[in-house]
Amino acid sequence: MFTPNQVNIDGTADPDTEIDLYRVTGKIDESLPYGSLSEYLTTVKTDANGKFAASLSNLKVGDTISAIATDPNYGTSEPALNARIVNPDLSAPPPTNSPPKIPACTTPPQIVQTPPPPIAPIVLSVPRQVHFALDRDNISPNSAKILDRVAAVLKQYPTIIINLAGHTDPRASGEYNRELGFRRSLSVRNYLMRQGIPSERMTVRSLGETQRATQGDRVTDYARDRRVEISFQNIQGLEIQLLDPQDDIQIEGRGNQ
Repeated sequence: MFTPNQVNIDGTADPDTEIDLYRVTGKIDESLPYGSLSEYLTTVKTDANGKFAASLSNLKVGDTISAIATDPNYGTSEPALNARIVNPDLSAPPPTNSPPKIPACTTPPQIVQTPPPPIAPIVLSVPRQVHFALDRDNISPNSAKILDRVAAVLKQYPTIIINLAGHTDPRASGEYNRELGFRRSLSVRNYLMRQGIPSERMTVRSLGETQRATQGDRVTDYARDRRVEISFQNIQGLEIQLLDPQDDIQIEGRGNQ
């Protein structure tokens, strides 16, 4: 819905979920239901009936938007179908996409007598986890440095997608630990989004205390349990060497490190 200098957006999703709204850019085609979520707009929450609404001043008629829903129990959804902003009479300008230029061959083909040698895989060393303070979900300065290295790899290789799994130590109820692990994985996702990584390249989930890093009961063991683990997919032509950084471990009673 459109009013002067303001666009009103209404929608439905599962009850009590967070909805992240995005502007869709790039090639927009009526036959293609999805697009690139290039600009974060705002976050709203659904009510008990699954309805949500937002009023935005940074959209105009003809813009295309989409959304991603985050459920505290089930994680992040796939992007919603594209939706276009229209006038009250449902009119809107057509998408402005210039037809792609087809390159023309200007040189005669060359006959290759022997096949080229196989390309050796590119070897990358990438951190596989970051750690958290007791009962906290914020990103520490040392963890931020680790995530900056992850973001640099994701920017260089845009086919890679990642899974973020939040973990806790065992000293709380299962329900509380699942919720805390989920908040930790969301914090990592949101940090990487601020570094320019699209949210559709990341999924989040929580394993709570079910997969501990250790089986000990010292504060150093609990500190290693409090983490988000990162797994990498779609790594064609790449060999990933996963690193286990320890310099961001935060041991209770010693302050943030």
